[in-house]
Amino acid sequence: MATAPIPHVYSLCFFEGGSIVPDVELVEACDDEEAVDIARSRRLFAMREIWERHRLVAVIAATH
Repeated sequence: MATAPIPHVYSLCFFEGGSIVPDVELVEACDDEEAVDIARSRRLFAMREIWERHRLVAVIAATH
């Protein structure tokens, strides 16, 4: 019997318009790859950082 993977909580930080303080959204994902996919689909014109607890998972540049 296979068990479903336990989702992790990731923080998506959005930096828009030269802002120093990001907007933060919490999402659940099964792994880093899924968290990056979620972040890539949101706020395309903002620079995005993905964190799992104290670990920086990825930085995604804004699309211009």
